[in-house]
Amino acid sequence: ITLEKEARFIWELNRQQHLLSLGKAYVLTKDIKYSLETKQQILSWIEANPPCQGINWASSIELSLRLVSWCWAYKFIETSGVFSEGEKKEFLKSVYLQADFIINNLSRYSSANNHLIGEASGLIITALTFPEFKSSDKWLNKGREILFQEMLKQVSSDGVGREQAFHYQAFIMELFILAGALLIKNDIEIPINALDRFFRMSEFIMNLMNKNGKIAEFGDSDNGKAIRLSSDSGFNLCAFLLTSASILSGRGDFKAKGNGFEEGHYWIFGMEGFEKYNSIKSVNPGLSSRLFKEGGYCVLRNSSNNCKEEILMMDCGELGYPFMAPHGHADLLSITLSADGIDLLIDPGTYLYHTGGEWRDYFRSTRAHNTITINDQNQSEIKGPFMWGKRPVARVDEWEVSDRK
Repeated sequence: ITLEKEARFIWELNRQQHLLSLGKAYVLTKDIKYSLETKQQILSWIEANPPCQGINWASSIELSLRLVSWCWAYKFIETSGVFSEGEKKEFLKSVYLQADFIINNLSRYSSANNHLIGEASGLIITALTFPEFKSSDKWLNKGREILFQEMLKQVSSDGVGREQAFHYQAFIMELFILAGALLIKNDIEIPINALDRFFRMSEFIMNLMNKNGKIAEFGDSDNGKAIRLSSDSGFNLCAFLLTSASILSGRGDFKAKGNGFEEGHYWIFGMEGFEKYNSIKSVNPGLSSRLFKEGGYCVLRNSSNNCKEEILMMDCGELGYPFMAPHGHADLLSITLSADGIDLLIDPGTYLYHTGGEWRDYFRSTRAHNTITINDQNQSEIKGPFMWGKRPVARVDEWEVSDRK
């Protein structure tokens, strides 16, 4: 097994997202064995991972995702009283040290992408879950500053994530919902421009979604999640995000394309969210062809009532974000095609990150995508597994949609 695989396995397990299932089990059954197990696993982690030592203290985004899990799990079991005074002190000490590590080691340079939004969300959620810390206000203010600023920087005005990778767009939307719902619950204002940018992202998803709730994916993906609040094996993150956007905005078009109020929505928005959702009138979004000019995607829809649903998406945007475009693919002018809910032309996917070698390069190369390759050359110069050199510049000069054949 490779070192990269080992690191990935270790990091994902140590996000401790499984603790939420134990916490929910306690809430639903009041059986103390679930809260005892949750507590024991947290304390065991603290004992095995001394502050600032080892792989589980190597990445601020990993600390942030772990704290998100701990905050939710702790609130689930808080009333069970399983923590002794000494145990709670050890737990709170670790929470403090991890949040303090994050704020002093924020992602910069090529990692100032989804990682930075994840760290900001983690600071907000930790600060609001544990307001008793003297540093909580500092974490909250810094987290809000970064989150709102980065939503405007990392997302185009028409709702496309500048990383040009759909998975990471969904990831930062999930993080925004988790932090945003908690801010609203605590009567803390979210700037209108940041909320609007989130709703624009939701519109982009809605325009890509086919009748079966699937999205034409593009760019890198590692299948990571911000949190695991749903136990449904058929969980659809895109539909979940649209229902969440409906609750936040009151918009009926988002409600129509979502999957309804699910388990995860209850744990985030509570009964207030359920009541608001029920008060929203579902509205047919009436989707048609649309150009996302700044984001760099053309979405062509067959809108005729006499034809099956057909969705063709063309990539006409930049390679990625920021200057190294680590998660972008050399897929300019590539297309994906869905007909009547069936994918006919797809993005090749990701393969492996650090250890993919020549296959990593192939999966993000031009010839792996549904576009033109000239002289067997890549559109962009591969400089490493997360780095690009020279690249083409794209623009849309004209956009016209008509019924002419």
